[in-house]
Amino acid sequence: MMPIPGLPLVRRLRALIPLCAALLLAACALQLPVSTERATQFEEFGDNPGNLDMLAYIPANLKPGAPLVVALHHCFQMAEEYADEVGWLTLADKYGFAVLLPQQSVFNDPNYCFQWFNAWQQDAKGDEPASIHAMIVSMLQAYGLDRHRVFVTGHSAGAAWR
Repeated sequence: MMPIPGLPLVRRLRALIPLCAALLLAACALQLPVSTERATQFEEFGDNPGNLDMLAYIPANLKPGAPLVVALHHCFQMAEEYADEVGWLTLADKYGFAVLLPQQSVFNDPNYCFQWFNAWQQDAKGDEPASIHAMIVSMLQAYGLDRHRVFVTGHSAGAAWR
């Protein structure tokens, strides 16, 4: 930091307070929930041992046999925020595919992290994978989607499954 001629140290530090406050507010704003509300939440989709929420987006132009994209959010984020941030819903409208957005519950993890780090969750018998599988099966049946074109993607904790 370059010294400002003629100002004592205390005055220089006081001059930094508004800048630090602005940076702190900007950082906090990045973590505020985004209310896009384009996806639909489904209460019933089959077995849900992982206690996950199911959100899905079905574009108006969806044709029978369309693909399904399963998009898994990262920690500290809700499913639709992730979909909006990445652009999945806009892409679904443009290219005609369905989007499944499994969402972690605050009751499972206060940071909304999928439990990839627990060994018992890392195979098909884990609670969360079983819930996501039930969501996929429900989507395939309800919308006549192509079971050979199911694509799974994620970010951070949502991408850490093996």
